[in-house]
Amino acid sequence: MRTIADLARIERKLAVGLMSGTSMDGIDAVLVKIAGNGLRTAVETVGFLVHPYPLAVKERLLDVASWSVADVSEMNFVLGELFAGAALRVIQDAGLSPNDVHLVGSHGQTVSHLPRSTGRDGSTLQLGEPCVVPQPPPHFLNLFNVLQNLVSSKVFDSTKYILVGYSETL
Repeated sequence: MRTIADLARIERKLAVGLMSGTSMDGIDAVLVKIAGNGLRTAVETVGFLVHPYPLAVKERLLDVASWSVADVSEMNFVLGELFAGAALRVIQDAGLSPNDVHLVGSHGQTVSHLPRSTGRDGSTLQLGEPCVVPQPPPHFLNLFNVLQNLVSSKVFDSTKYILVGYSETL
């Protein structure tokens, strides 16, 4: 599998989703089965867990305003490792291996969110280096790696395409 369209043609997929929000307390990990696409799409939860951050990581996250560029770089990898651990744990708890999973999607940890209403252009920054998140087998697609350099609207359109088989922008 090399493209999102190839992945969309697989009738039954296993996917891991990783999310952490501005509470900075840990990572939510879900393992789902996705069957079909388009109007026939069905999603079933296989496993779910909350992977709390170690206290030292949470304290560093809450002190983000004092970070240097070196701190941002270091925490990007620290968080990537924690996201990888959460993904592996939700897969293992379901009695599966990473080779059983077709894709991994990770939002990362939000460390800055500046909506347009702040008088700026609007921006957001998430950390959690994807190169340490577990990779599906080479013939499958890691959605996060494919989409990490695309703008947010494309990410949502691509996810919609995988789930429902339609996109105006792809």
